[in-house]
Amino acid sequence: MMWRRILTGSLEEIRVNRLRSLVTGLCICVAVTAFSLVMQLGQGARQSMTETVELTQGRAGTWRVTAQGAPSEVLLAGSAAAAGAPGAGVRAWGRAVRVGEVKARVRDSASGPAPSAVIGLLAVDPAIADVAPVPLSGGRWLTEDDARDGALPVVLSPGALRSLTATGEGVADASSLIGGELLVGRPTDLRLRIVGVAADGPLMRFQSEGDLGFVPIHSARADGVHPALAGLSGPAGSVQTYLLSGDGSSGAGKDTVPATLKRVLASAGHPAAQATAERVDRADDFAAATRSLSTVLGVIGAVALGVGVLGVANVSLMSVRERTQEFGLRSALGASPGVIAWLVLTETALVILAGGASGVLLAAILSRAAGAALGSTLGGFPLTPLSLSTATVGLAVSAASGLLAGLLPALRARRLSVVEAIRR
Repeated sequence: MMWRRILTGSLEEIRVNRLRSLVTGLCICVAVTAFSLVMQLGQGARQSMTETVELTQGRAGTWRVTAQGAPSEVLLAGSAAAAGAPGAGVRAWGRAVRVGEVKARVRDSASGPAPSAVIGLLAVDPAIADVAPVPLSGGRWLTEDDARDGALPVVLSPGALRSLTATGEGVADASSLIGGELLVGRPTDLRLRIVGVAADGPLMRFQSEGDLGFVPIHSARADGVHPALAGLSGPAGSVQTYLLSGDGSSGAGKDTVPATLKRVLASAGHPAAQATAERVDRADDFAAATRSLSTVLGVIGAVALGVGVLGVANVSLMSVRERTQEFGLRSALGASPGVIAWLVLTETALVILAGGASGVLLAAILSRAAGAALGSTLGGFPLTPLSLSTATVGLAVSAASGLLAGLLPALRARRLSVVEAIRR
């Protein structure tokens, strides 16, 4: 019953002083709106930067283990055994081996005589894209079925696309090549079926430079090379394994997999074979930058919210002063100091919570409207709709602000003397 009377009294006071309550709610609404928008801007910036890092360098904790000094079939088998060993702590992995170079041209080019280009063929596990994402400008990435069938699909790098299609009229659209073929003069009349064209990404940046064509590692052969390419070049000099380490900075990528790989190669009769590891992503550096950005934006949002809370607290203190006689009368009629304090605190909290909820709703509307009106970015920062996490934080901060803003006025009301209150 006591809490019902407190709530009823607080709502009645809000109704009687609706203009003051409205101004107070608007003040906190503006503050929470600014806080939510700034927090969402920071969240969008972190997400955008994370995606950019993954698409240009690889996921956080990407390592490249290079094995050399043994035949390609031994290196391939050893790399797979080391990366997939129980307890290695590897979340995803994929191998890459340089097959050789071919001189190729696009068959039946619609833009006129197609130029020939030297393409370096790289045989990869299709699952390597789980470690180093491969953004595509057209078509698709390689699949496990590609590694088993008799055809030889290929995904072209951006450099290979430019070299194969550049004419006096410019570079052909990537989508126009999908499903087409590359004709290779040597070693036989080999045809490479174009299934995709990659954009700039981790594999292009870290594996090698130049014009590349990605073909699947042939699962039916020990050396991983398609039969049609078997005579293209000599044995591979090295095999590189891209792996996603469970702990990022050490463990599987830095220590476990290279050590295991050396033991596997030694047991296969190649004790002089080498295995070295190198971290290829720079996620830690970008994480530090995003933390700094988040801190700056968080301070801006906190300042805006703090100004609003201070304004509400000041209004509440003035309200307590104006209602001194009312509180004295309530005390004379039997209300305890605790009930009076809870009455003031509940009234302030209700006004701020209503203003905070309105601020979160307004921030959601403004974020969508800004994205529709200004496009996907504002000065380089991504504009994204208000997320559920940001809305939840906004509501939680509103509730906490209501308690903080009403605490001091409530304590002041609690300490009022009945005699002094009635005398005023």
